[in-house]
Amino acid sequence: MDRMTDFCDLHEIDAKNVIMRLFVQTFAGEVRKWFRGLQVACIATLADLKRQFLDHWEVKKNPLQILAEYEQIK
Repeated sequence: MDRMTDFCDLHEIDAKNVIMRLFVQTFAGEVRKWFRGLQVACIATLADLKRQFLDHWEVKKNPLQILAEYEQIK
């Protein structure tokens, strides 16, 4: 990891930026379509990517629905 850090420092590359760019290369299917449909430069940090990703893809359930599903399991 030291060589990577040295390389990033030498070429003034932000390691977090590299991680984010590598991560988005793993997207496929609908997630890739969603990502490519985002406005240019709307994600500046890994935190921005996480927030937008979860806002779009996270399953949001009503707490009462979760409780009803739990009761059905019993």
